[in-house]
Amino acid sequence: MDPKDVRKVAIIGGGTMGHSIAQVFAQAGIEVNLVDVKAKILEQALRRMKGNLQTLADYGKVDAKEIPYILGRIRTSTDIAGAGKGADFALETVVEIPEVKKRIFPKWEKPARRPPFWPAIPPAWRFLKSSKSKTPPAR
Repeated sequence: MDPKDVRKVAIIGGGTMGHSIAQVFAQAGIEVNLVDVKAKILEQALRRMKGNLQTLADYGKVDAKEIPYILGRIRTSTDIAGAGKGADFALETVVEIPEVKKRIFPKWEKPARRPPFWPAIPPAWRFLKSSKSKTPPAR
């Protein structure tokens, strides 16, 4: 996959890493499906991104007029199975707790068509036992 071809991504997990990665993609003009099992975390993620972008604007790194457009590229949802709809690839940023990952991965694997899926942290590969991908993609 050529990075220039990426138009939409799915980020599974809206916590510290997930919301930050979603913000970077949105700043680059890429549509984002940000998904978490808790709506409260997604609300916090949007507030944090708005605050981060405002700080960047205060320092002249982002045009304040662009903030609504950047945030507008991010869609939030608690529907993990539907997160990949229309996405070119997905990135998993779920907390490193085995029980949580074991609950998340099967939900992701249910859809018939899903984009390539990469855990943000390599040890997560051990939880993908039922997935077709048994090894991490070449980097």
